[in-house]
Amino acid sequence: MSINSLPPELVLIIFESLYYRTDKWTREPDYATLAACSLAQRSWYLPAQRLLFRHIPKGVRPVRLFDDIRILDMILTPESIPDLVFLLTYCPRLYELGLSAQGVFTLPPSVPTANIRALRLVECSVQSPILYDLLVLFPTVRFLTVGTEIVAPPPSTLTLMAIALPPS
Repeated sequence: MSINSLPPELVLIIFESLYYRTDKWTREPDYATLAACSLAQRSWYLPAQRLLFRHIPKGVRPVRLFDDIRILDMILTPESIPDLVFLLTYCPRLYELGLSAQGVFTLPPSVPTANIRALRLVECSVQSPILYDLLVLFPTVRFLTVGTEIVAPPPSTLTLMAIALPPS
């Protein structure tokens, strides 16, 4: 099979696996590799460009622009939960979510689950149960960063999670 005949779905899977460098623990995507891939083959241009999409300003429409968002940072308050629902619904390729939760609250069942692989809880109240809500909501998280102390006990209904650590 030549490089020209790879199905677009396979090319996208390959690029998604290249998204983060495996030799570094960083949240920055490997933009250099993705940019090189976008120039290496004409059929690779669009899939690589989609992963290179970096920022989108608030209030942007049409929603089709949200299809390519991979990293999202937001301040989460009880009032911004509808924004989170909207973004999780319209950002199907979201890979990393960074949240600064302000206040003590829980997430309602209306918040959809998503296949997020990297979760960063930058800040929250030490008594907030939000971390546990997020881990239940996003069971596919492989990279977790907690930037604050949390003393809230886990709920009794929280199932045990296995954490696979990378080899040293």
